[in-house]
Amino acid sequence: EGSFRGTALISEEALVTKVRDSQRARTDVVEQAILILCRGSFLTLAELSKRLNRSAQRLQNAYIGKLTSQGGLELRFPDNPTHPQQAYRTFAGDGARE
Repeated sequence: EGSFRGTALISEEALVTKVRDSQRARTDVVEQAILILCRGSFLTLAELSKRLNRSAQRLQNAYIGKLTSQGGLELRFPDNPTHPQQAYRTFAGDGARE
């Protein structure tokens, strides 16, 4: 039961909970949890860190940069990536912003 295999079969809330409650999770599962949490509203790195029980630095270095560069997340302040209140929101699947 501690495995993340077959994550498509569990609810989004359960997936986020599994990431939060585990010390190790596959990269794709953590990325999926970030995209779930950021769907529909902007969340700061501090908010994501708290909700996923991961350090903000680790989230930024391992996941957020990749997700923003690949177009999975949009920045609240795209012209100032280091803005102190920077936050992230998931792009809609059709390429339109939510």
